[in-house]
Amino acid sequence: MPIGMAAFGARAGALAAEHADALVSDQPVGDVVELFNQRTGGGKPVYGQIPVSYGADYDEAVQNAYRLWKHGTTGWKVMAELPGPVNFEASAKTARPEDVAEAVPCGNDIDHYLATVQQWADAGFTHMSFLQIGADRQERFRDWARAELLPALRERFG
Repeated sequence: MPIGMAAFGARAGALAAEHADALVSDQPVGDVVELFNQRTGGGKPVYGQIPVSYGADYDEAVQNAYRLWKHGTTGWKVMAELPGPVNFEASAKTARPEDVAEAVPCGNDIDHYLATVQQWADAGFTHMSFLQIGADRQERFRDWARAELLPALRERFG
C-alpha cells in the first residue's frame, strides 16, 4: 500500500522524500514540493487538501467557514504548536470573516475555485482534495462539485 506523508516545512519534506510514496500538504508549499521532487527524482504524487465552504449564498458560506474554520487562518506553523481546543479557540479570537474568506474558497464561484487550484498546480501539486467545511453541506457540495466544479477542473487541468 502506498504511503503519503504530510509535510509543511523542509525537514518534513526531506523525511517524506526518504520514507513516503507521496507528499501531502494542506498549504501550497512549492519549496517543499520542489525539495520532495528533487530528492525522489520526481514522478511521485503530491496531494493538496483545500478547505472550502460551498453555498449558493456567498455571505452565508463565509459565515459558515468563519464559524467552523476560523482557526485555520493562523496557518499550520501556529496550529501545529497548539496543545488543545482551548488554545485553538484563543488563537482564532482575532480572526475576522474576511480573513477566513481570503483563506478558504467560499460560495459557488467556479472561477474562484479554479484560481485556488491553479495556485496549487503552480506549486507542483499533482492531486487535489477538497474538504467541505460543515457536515450539513457535504451532499450539496458533492452534487455541485459533480455537476459543475469537477467538469471545470478537468477542462482546465486535464
